[in-house]
Amino acid sequence: MFFAEISKRVRDFSQVSGVINIRYDSPDTSISCRSSTSCSSGFITGSGYNLWLSTDAPDLDIFVYLEEVDRKGHSTYISEGNLLASHRTQSPAPYDKLGLPHHSHRESDLEPIRAGEPFEMVFDLLPTSYLFRAGNRIRIAIAFADSDNFDTPVLDPPPTVKLMRSLRQPTYVELPVNKNL
Repeated sequence: MFFAEISKRVRDFSQVSGVINIRYDSPDTSISCRSSTSCSSGFITGSGYNLWLSTDAPDLDIFVYLEEVDRKGHSTYISEGNLLASHRTQSPAPYDKLGLPHHSHRESDLEPIRAGEPFEMVFDLLPTSYLFRAGNRIRIAIAFADSDNFDTPVLDPPPTVKLMRSLRQPTYVELPVNKNL
């Protein structure tokens, strides 16, 4: 079970169906989902993200961060992934990507956002293998800007981004866990 935090409000993310609205007012606006129960120890190696979104923005930078949160609430950065929404089309990789999604970033593969229509983003994080400690929690943060590391255009007026979560539009995160290490 995961909780979602938007603007310091907490919701039970596993029970959310339909839409979570996120107003993109500043580079600090994000949604964070954390596990509601303590984790048992286990290594994660790799991960995949499937996000269903809709927006009125002409394009959208998507940043996803994986973190571990200890019992005192301190967060440890583990890895991240990012993708520009117009580059979301998957294509065959020219090499073995071990089943991970591949995006060519070729102009012919660019797909514009259709205002208000749901679209799927499938991407992975930077390579990682990490041991989560028993009793700690997993946090996933989704943002639409990272002003410290990327040049994201300021959109005026600020768009609204909708994170979809339903049977037809299943937003989820895959974390392959090996508890035998």
